Amino acid sequence: MSGVYGAVGLDGRPLGARELAGLREIIAPLGPDTGDPWSGRPGRLGAALGAVGTAPLSTVDGDLAVVADAVLEDRRGLAGVLGLPADAPDATFVCAAYRRWGPECVAHLRGGFAFAVADARRGGVFIARDRLGIRPLHVYRTPRELVFASTAFALTGWDAVGSTVDEVRVAAFLYATFEPERTWVAGVRPVPPATALWVDGSGVHTRRYWRPALDATGPGRDHAQALREALAAAVADRAERGPVGVLLSGGLDSGSVAALAAAHGIVRTYTSVPAPDWNVPAVGNTVVDESELVRDLAARHPHLRPSFMDSRGIPLLDGHEESFAAGGTPAHNVLNVTWTRAFHARAAADGVRVLLHGGGGNFFFSPDEPGWLAALVRRGRWRTAAREAAHWSRVRGIPLRSVLRGPLLAELVPAAVRKRRQAAWTSAALRADGWLRPERRHLITDERLGATADFAWFASPVVLDALAAQAEFAAAEEARWGLCVSDPTLDLRVVEAACAQPAWLRRSAGQTRAVCRAATAGLLPDSIRLARGRGIQVADWSDRIADARPELLTEVAAARENPLVSGLVDLDAIAGTLAEWPGSEPSPIHRGGLLRALLASRYIRWFEEHSRPKARNLPFV
Repeated sequence: MSGVYGAVGLDGRPLGARELAGLREIIAPLGPDTGDPWSGRPGRLGAALGAVGTAPLSTVDGDLAVVADAVLEDRRGLAGVLGLPADAPDATFVCAAYRRWGPECVAHLRGGFAFAVADARRGGVFIARDRLGIRPLHVYRTPRELVFASTAFALTGWDAVGSTVDEVRVAAFLYATFEPERTWVAGVRPVPPATALWVDGSGVHTRRYWRPALDATGPGRDHAQALREALAAAVADRAERGPVGVLLSGGLDSGSVAALAAAHGIVRTYTSVPAPDWNVPAVGNTVVDESELVRDLAARHPHLRPSFMDSRGIPLLDGHEESFAAGGTPAHNVLNVTWTRAFHARAAADGVRVLLHGGGGNFFFSPDEPGWLAALVRRGRWRTAAREAAHWSRVRGIPLRSVLRGPLLAELVPAAVRKRRQAAWTSAALRADGWLRPERRHLITDERLGATADFAWFASPVVLDALAAQAEFAAAEEARWGLCVSDPTLDLRVVEAACAQPAWLRRSAGQTRAVCRAATAGLLPDSIRLARGRGIQVADWSDRIADARPELLTEVAAARENPLVSGLVDLDAIAGTLAEWPGSEPSPIHRGGLLRALLASRYIRWFEEHSRPKARNLPFV
């Protein structure tokens, strides 16, 4: 519900509200206008900084001018250090932290933030993004200027940026991967997570100020207890900001968030379920209807107030334009957005102010460790590795020789070789499941496709890039519904507790996610805590696509009229698949790509219409 924007003239020319008018107009849907931008001359630079959102997001304090989009963690601890009241605005914390520590303030700020500080005393402008990229921040650079804004689309309000879609970013989106140095707007770049820029008369200086410190503690620490305490503190911080709701599945992550939130009062929960008349048996260990698990959790925690919703009748493509207008980019999982967006609306109507979820839990709160045997061997713990291999064989019913050949020997292959093998396999698999026209597949490289092989790995760079790439969409959704949407499993305290775990602890005695399961003993019912299955949101996805076929075919027809879309997307293949649906029903990966391709079409057509000068009549509700 907030955003920042601004420009720095590296050539020293003055900048002010007139130069920022285009940015200010486009970023307006992210929050209430806080007034005219600040302008001045830090050192030899000309600078102008602006903000929208809950006032005061911008502040001038002597020789400092600050604009901040921030939702900080551990505010009480920081308030004690800085001598501020705990309920002071987040921008006030940022200003005080910068005044005390200067550019090193980023080492002391926790949570989501994107801010800029014009510092007359040091003679420059400091710009920074939080460690995990929770808040969005983008830049456009030329030898004369650096322009920044929360969203890439907002930067189309700067005349030099133009209004061209980046085709490489579109191609990456179709294959559900990421281009960390690109956005949907050609020439605009995201500020990477944990990155700070110092701009002065000598140029732009960039540094990465944080990386995850893996296995950072010695033996003797109770990792399960540390993980639980970290999540409890994260939830408690967020509960202080207002009435709480939780997007709740039947899994470890959101279940733990909801259970801990219930200690702070009544909590409304929102769970996706299949349509009532849908009755298809689960395959393998999948759970297609998690409502009973949610009821088990509510029975243990009476302050939970569950509600359930199916996605029947919700359009798959219509309704995204309001998010686009606030700078949101297309969502990777179109089907999941149907129910999350419906629940955002319901939560707002219910008076919820803070809507929590556990979307990042798989990467930090409840990560698995497929390489646990190799990790033990590398530590010289051969006996423990042998015992763990025997446990895995017995509990999972897998021959011991297969355990030794797969989870052990495969992981002991040199990392570079393993990565090449994974990349080759992943690239080959994804090449067959995309909707890019064959003659345009050069836009997405095997290296980029293969990078998704790292996606399952704990705290990998791909994971961090993926989390950061969703920040624009999340910020737009917050603004649209007037909610603070937050994931406590991405709280820095949780991340640090997870990173401190030795890798081999995350599997134990034949149990996956062992640290998390131990951490939630007594908190979650065993039906959730010890479950081996995985829940599926929108399990009735085939029926939902069948219901939406007229809408999707209409989009195909409109896409054919757009030269950029028709030149990139294999619309004939999509139309053929939809015409036969569900007779030639594709794999879940394939159908996800189909919906992404059509949502990308919708976004490109919207972008071309609204990013042109004097054509910015932005619909926003």
